[in-house]
Amino acid sequence: MTAGVTDRGEAPLAADMVIRRLSRGEQKLFVEHLKRLDAEARRSRFGRAIGDAGLVRYAGRQPEPGVVLVGAFVDGVLRGVGELHPAGENKAETAFSVEPAFQGRGIGRRLLQHLVTIAQNHGIHTLVMLCLAENGSMQRITRRLGGRLITQPGEVEGIIRTPFPTPFSLAREALSEGARYASAALDWWTDAATASQGSRLAGR
Repeated sequence: MTAGVTDRGEAPLAADMVIRRLSRGEQKLFVEHLKRLDAEARRSRFGRAIGDAGLVRYAGRQPEPGVVLVGAFVDGVLRGVGELHPAGENKAETAFSVEPAFQGRGIGRRLLQHLVTIAQNHGIHTLVMLCLAENGSMQRITRRLGGRLITQPGEVEGIIRTPFPTPFSLAREALSEGARYASAALDWWTDAATASQGSRLAGR
C-alpha cells in the first residue's frame, strides 16, 4: 500500500480546511476524489497505473474491521484522503491521496498527523507506509513526524512509532469527530431549509 503525495510547487493552503473521518455513507465523495487524481498521483498512491473503473472498485470494497478513512475538506470539497488499515497486532498501514492542484500545501502532513492521533488513541503502536523511491514529499513528512525510513529497491518504507494516548490526543480526536457531526447537521439543516423554501414558493 503506497502513500501518494508528490512534490509540486503550489499556492498556500486555503484557510477553510477541515480534517475529519469519512463515514461509509460518503463513499461517493471518496470515488469522486480518486477520479480527480491524474496519472502521476494515481501511480504514486497505488504503485501502478489504474483507471476509473479500478478506482470505483477499490472505493466500493467492503472495508475490513478497523479501517479508518480521514478526509481533508477544502472549502467543503474532499481534496485529500488518509487511510489506516490494521496490519496485525498493534500495527497498521497507511496510505494517502491528494489531488494534484492541492499538493504541496500541507494536506498530506495534516492527514498523517490525524492518523497518528487516531492510532495513538486506539492502541496502534506502529504505523507503516510505503512510497515510491522518488516520492520525496512523503519521506520528508515521515521524518518530520519522527519516523524512520528503510530504503528498498524502488520504494521506501516509513515507520512511525506512536506515543501513549494523552488527554490532549483524546481531545484532538474528539474535536475532529465534533466537526464531522457538525458538518452532517449543517447539511441536514440546509436540505431542510431548501425543501421548506421550495414548498412555500409552490404555495403549499
